[in-house]
Amino acid sequence: MQEKSTPAFARITGAILLLLGIIVFPLAVGLLLTLPASTGIWGLMLLVSCIFFWKSAYDKFNQAKLLADRLDRAILAKYIEGNKKVDPQAQNEERIVLGEWKIDGIQWKKFIEWESKEQKANIFGEAFWVLVLGTPLLIFTRATSWVMALIFSGFFAVLYGLIKFRFVMKGFPKGNEGVSIVLTKHFADLSGHIIFYHDGRKWVEQVEIKNCEGLLVLEIVYAWTTRRGPTSHELRLPFSEEQRPTVQKIADQLKQSLFQNK
Repeated sequence: MQEKSTPAFARITGAILLLLGIIVFPLAVGLLLTLPASTGIWGLMLLVSCIFFWKSAYDKFNQAKLLADRLDRAILAKYIEGNKKVDPQAQNEERIVLGEWKIDGIQWKKFIEWESKEQKANIFGEAFWVLVLGTPLLIFTRATSWVMALIFSGFFAVLYGLIKFRFVMKGFPKGNEGVSIVLTKHFADLSGHIIFYHDGRKWVEQVEIKNCEGLLVLEIVYAWTTRRGPTSHELRLPFSEEQRPTVQKIADQLKQSLFQNK
């Protein structure tokens, strides 16, 4: 029988593997510190196991991303099929495509550099709190020294930051030749890279046009519910001054048609 996997199952498996690596890592380091005693060899073997767990977890998270993309594209296909039945000249809220524009390679590269800087600043703040809260937590719960607690917390903070930055920026195409941006009521299509901001799980909270360090960007803040409560993310898309009327019209349509559909 063919095995069926879902994004949720892949994420849970990845989280379990990641947790196993986190649990084994302190023991591996502790045994490694006993080198050249024979117990240090066991520490080396456990460290290899940690690397295997984390590599497997990374693969599972990537698998979850691929499976989610397949689901998104299946939903996208339904939207496209439905859009074929709509009069392209119709000016009503049933029309799916709200607007589109093109960004050349130079503009896109400048935007990605700015967006990377913004994301790094946000993630650095989160990783800092992992370090600040994780160090005393390890000291009191694991009875470890403050030096070892600081090393472990710092390692996890860096690992958290690297993983989150990779996944946050993964949705943006390289765009060396430019990027075509298409916006609908439900998702953004960035040269084939689909980012959903309104579906059965997500809703739009805010739409705003901003001037960020000389860059004009359309910012769509969307949210979804987790076990710990609502969380949100910002999707920012660049445009030129000539494209402002198109983008302003899209922003107005999103505000009118999405805010009430939480």
